[in-house]
Amino acid sequence: MQKTKELPFEYNVSSVAELLKFAEMCPEAESKQPVDLMDWQKFILSMLIGWRNADDGQKRFSKSIISVARHNGKTYLMSIVLCYAFLIESIGRNNLQFLVSSIDAKQSAQLMSYVKETLSTLFTAEELRNRPNPFYQYNEDIGVDLKGLNTSSDMIIAKNTRNRIVRITFNSGTYDGFHFTTAIGDEFGSPKANDHKKLNSITSGQTMGVKSPQFIRISTAYEDPNVEFHQTELAVLESVERDYKRDPDYFNYLVLNWSQDNDDETYKENTWAKSNPLVNLPGQREKFLKSIENERSSSLVSASINSFKNKSMNQWLQTNDNSYVTLDDIESAVINDFDIVGREVYVGFDGSIGGDNSAIAFVYPYQENGEYKFHIEQYSWIPWHDNGSIEAKERADGLPYRELAKKGFCEVEPEPGVIDYESIFKWINAYIDDHQ
Repeated sequence: MQKTKELPFEYNVSSVAELLKFAEMCPEAESKQPVDLMDWQKFILSMLIGWRNADDGQKRFSKSIISVARHNGKTYLMSIVLCYAFLIESIGRNNLQFLVSSIDAKQSAQLMSYVKETLSTLFTAEELRNRPNPFYQYNEDIGVDLKGLNTSSDMIIAKNTRNRIVRITFNSGTYDGFHFTTAIGDEFGSPKANDHKKLNSITSGQTMGVKSPQFIRISTAYEDPNVEFHQTELAVLESVERDYKRDPDYFNYLVLNWSQDNDDETYKENTWAKSNPLVNLPGQREKFLKSIENERSSSLVSASINSFKNKSMNQWLQTNDNSYVTLDDIESAVINDFDIVGREVYVGFDGSIGGDNSAIAFVYPYQENGEYKFHIEQYSWIPWHDNGSIEAKERADGLPYRELAKKGFCEVEPEPGVIDYESIFKWINAYIDDHQ
């Protein structure tokens, strides 16, 4: 139940209706005309804007991840969100900052271009959808220069309110000193956007007295599943699956993901709407499916099927095209009853202090039916000092270390959360002695 101690939020229908009405007037990039949004697009907008804190009415989801296959209009949808924040949510407020960002200059320029085109249309069209346009010449009231919307500038400024939209490229810019009300990170699932310090500088700036802050990251899947974007997806998913715990650490996270369920669906065209919801756009189904089929054929010819699964099926894979072994290879090699006692063993150690994990690996060479093989075991020590707490460490890495410790895979360091080499040395000696 909403508005309870267990779920202190409420769904504001009037806010949703207002945003959807605004979205009806926003031009689509290719046709430059307003289009009817599909239900899945309305759902995204509704979730972002509708859920509010019951006590103060501010937006519930301060951190959001939206993932869908490429060519499904993610960037267009985010331009609507940003323009709504800039024109509607900023009414009566001054000196607000809004962020347009992506992994490189080209991608961030595309989102900024969408925003500028939307604002330009809203400011210059007397009618939209055969109705009077309430934003016609509104730029004169807030002080936006129309000529500036036709340039490649990195900033849009409403001179009368000092509200501004700033474009910053992730791998060449800095977010320090900004306090963004709404921040959009396009293609932030890329390994190029995996700098935790930079990501934290966006959200830390939003905590400085900003009302209803939102950091919205949109992306398709990429070849490296060990990025913060995907690890956050998994951590939120795990929190949802154990909903009985009502983990407040994830109350403010929204994750919406459209993807295929398994590899077999790469060859089942009738399932592709799972990752490509625009497939169901009236009148476009056959064209869209044919386009995806052509991409699949090209990827098979060029031996890059995993890239197709990333971008067109929106699947995060455990291995990339150049992997030495696949996940299936590893899982098929698991032996649960290997006897390690009294065997020759090689021991490797990877040390750390307060951030990265320390780990030890045991490699047992042996022969089976005349064939040389290796049995491998591993154990880890988990520091959390640099994260501030074990809870924060688990969120950052997307792994339930305390649960894994109970299963015997690792141990969590006690206060102050740094690696104790003496205890590790004793553990290693005891383990070797116990197993001869």
